[in-house]
Amino acid sequence: MAISRWLVPMSASLISVALATGVLKTFEIIVAPDHLIFGYLVPVSFIAIRFGNLPAMLTSIVSVIGAAIFLYPPYFAIYVANPLHVAELVFFSLLALAASQIVGKLGEDGQRQKASTRQAA
Repeated sequence: MAISRWLVPMSASLISVALATGVLKTFEIIVAPDHLIFGYLVPVSFIAIRFGNLPAMLTSIVSVIGAAIFLYPPYFAIYVANPLHVAELVFFSLLALAASQIVGKLGEDGQRQKASTRQAA
């Protein structure tokens, strides 16, 4: 039972990051914009609202690793050569972790309110 409780949020986290990476990589190939890493805030927010803080934190960490490997040169390596890109990764990780905490709390508050409304009815 405990395994299934964590399996769905963790799977959703990894799948959402993989989908976001595919979309961002495709967008990078077509348009070549800068600062694509901030597109990972979408899956972080989604996971935080749906599953709470801990899965959202995992999503943030996996997003940073995915961006380092797939979005920043040298590609397919965790090493990031440009110091500006390293600073962007650090800034994103701080922002994503803060957002996961804030959005996760809002999602939990909404779920509690729905539960109390159901119990009152």
